[in-house]
Amino acid sequence: GMLIYSFGNLGSKAINFAVYPILTFYLIKSDLGYYDLIVNSIFLVIPLTTFQISDGIYRAVLPLSDINEQKRIINNGFNFSLISTISLIFLILWGLNFFFPIQYIYIVFAMGFSFAVNQSFKQIVRGLKKNINYVISDILYSFSFILCLIISLEFARLGLQGVLFSFVTANVISILYLLLSTPLFSYLKVFQPPTKNYYRPLLKYSVPLIPNTLSWWLVGSANTYIITIILGLGANGIYAVAFKFSSIIYILNKIFTLAWQDQLIGGIDTDSYYNSKIFNRLISVLLILVAIISVLTKPILGIIVTDDFYVVWKYVPFLLLATVCSSISSYFGAFYLKWKKTNKIFLTTLLGAIVAVISSILLTKLYGLIGTSISMAFGFGTVAFARYWDTRKKLKLKLKYNLIPLVLVVVLAIAINFTL
Repeated sequence: GMLIYSFGNLGSKAINFAVYPILTFYLIKSDLGYYDLIVNSIFLVIPLTTFQISDGIYRAVLPLSDINEQKRIINNGFNFSLISTISLIFLILWGLNFFFPIQYIYIVFAMGFSFAVNQSFKQIVRGLKKNINYVISDILYSFSFILCLIISLEFARLGLQGVLFSFVTANVISILYLLLSTPLFSYLKVFQPPTKNYYRPLLKYSVPLIPNTLSWWLVGSANTYIITIILGLGANGIYAVAFKFSSIIYILNKIFTLAWQDQLIGGIDTDSYYNSKIFNRLISVLLILVAIISVLTKPILGIIVTDDFYVVWKYVPFLLLATVCSSISSYFGAFYLKWKKTNKIFLTTLLGAIVAVISSILLTKLYGLIGTSISMAFGFGTVAFARYWDTRKKLKLKLKYNLIPLVLVVVLAIAINFTL
């Protein structure tokens, strides 16, 4: 499972990472800022419009062997989220458009809708234990996105409209693949009115997950709005590129997190010595990565982005530190999942979100994008520290002294980044 997930995760995340340097060559800063704003808004709104019911379907279908029961759960759950998504996206978009005219509103509607259906299908397919199909759909999505971008930007010269259109096309291709390669097609009677007995229990499981998703979003993505309001869309375009650059660490850590969760939740009881060893190794690897990327940021940016976006080097080190704190948070998050303390996951994330949002508003006003980047590190640092503090008695983790020289190396690397 680990290998399959990591292959899919790496493939699709690496391609998403590659998208931003491509966009810097074709879009002006404010257009890239607008695209980033729309995509971040979709990530915020879709868990609300679908009530995250696909997570409930995944959890309910996974242990079942009775195909008819699976069909009833999938059909009712999916139809409920389909109806709620269409009506809510429609209401939100037209409501907002009344106050701020939304560019390309019909394509934005299609983006939200296709993304919601694709995410739901992927969770359902996981519930049906079709992990290979799940991963292939991810990779297919990524490659078609890049291909559509090249066609619409290089050949059709469609600019921003082409980028939005590519997002829709990639989601539709992924949806079609999942429908044709798995039994999904025979499971769904679209627009059949859902029955309460089936979707109620799904909602009971999935609705409490929404606040956690929103809190993570607040720690990581609320900056998009804060920057746009205080500094404008152009600044948001620059920040989006810096954020993507620092997410190299996030991509690598995602694979570790999936494996760590499987191992912990899979029931292997680990002792304090083993947990400390893994924790120290994780921090060592993360710090080494921060040092290497900080030193290489300027030379790499010189090659992969246009001059307009070169200024990104200033913000990357702080965002790298934020990603390290986010990775440490995930390490502790796996223990909460094992102990079924999902409320602790939510509370610690909420605390980080409050710190991130308040510090982002203050520091962005005072220091521009450097302030925003530092506030990210504050937000994720708060989550990491709160989880460490809360679990310290139960886990008894021992930190190694050899981490101190590594911290000094990181400080040196950041200093080199700013002086050379």
